[in-house]
Amino acid sequence: MKHKFISGKKAFEMSFAWMFSIIVGAIILFLAIYMTMKFIVPQRNISQSELAKSFGALLDPLETGKGISVESTVIQTGVETRVYNKCYKDDNFGAQVLSIATKSNIGKQWQNPGEETSLRNKHIFSNSTMQGKNFYIMVKQFEMPFKVADLIFLYAGKYCFVSPPGWIEDDVENAKNINISDTTYGCETNSIKVCFNSNGCDVNVADYSNDNSFSSGGVEKDGPTMAYSGSLIYAAIFSDSESYECNLARLMARLEKLAQLYLEKSRFIETKCSSGLNTELASLANKAMAMKQEESPSQGQDFSRIISLAGEIKDKDSICRIF
Repeated sequence: MKHKFISGKKAFEMSFAWMFSIIVGAIILFLAIYMTMKFIVPQRNISQSELAKSFGALLDPLETGKGISVESTVIQTGVETRVYNKCYKDDNFGAQVLSIATKSNIGKQWQNPGEETSLRNKHIFSNSTMQGKNFYIMVKQFEMPFKVADLIFLYAGKYCFVSPPGWIEDDVENAKNINISDTTYGCETNSIKVCFNSNGCDVNVADYSNDNSFSSGGVEKDGPTMAYSGSLIYAAIFSDSESYECNLARLMARLEKLAQLYLEKSRFIETKCSSGLNTELASLANKAMAMKQEESPSQGQDFSRIISLAGEIKDKDSICRIF
């Protein structure tokens, strides 16, 4: 009996040693993971903030200069990334704000995005949230009729343009991740279908022009129809309605100031050479000022009047050009 009791005691002591080792090991492992996460999360936030700054900086060279051609490029992040694009209006020209979150295999897959990067001189039209490893960019001038700004169109998905007009085919010929098709059946699987002058697509583009040119019209997708003119057709296609309306208001703020500057220039040189555009420029500035204050600028009557005024200024035969 004594021998059995001693053997049982030794067995109990070995079992306790193993349990103690497991508990201590678990505590050490927990502390190691905890300290790693305490280090990784801040570093991840810093890298995401730096990535947002780099993302914004990469947009700087994409200027169209004096030409009207479309510029196109792609930004590759290497890891699954979410880009958050916010637009803010204020008493001046407002701002575009970018922030970025990256996917990780350690800890929580998606942390909160890093610090925001504010871009006051950019007009980026996109959905408020995009996800992917490749982000595609097109840039084109917006004119009314003089250059107002470069418009940046940012998208992460695959698009299929169904029966677009010729000038749009030319624009997107070298654009990344945009295909052209005569019918929706020719579109690639999982692509976002954009129909021109027909319905049944994810995005439907209507033509309000008098010559079937799609120089002005409306774009219908998830929200209300967004009216467009010229290169704003791409802005409406690639944006959600909130981003579109906010950036359109910002563009109107620029248009107002530019129209006022050209009006002052016209008045200054009037004694030597008259542009004959004073009335139109004054009206354009006033309409733009009213439009920038609207909640949904593309839905108001001022937009159609501005489009008409811009056309009148462009077509008016003026001996003395001021822009």
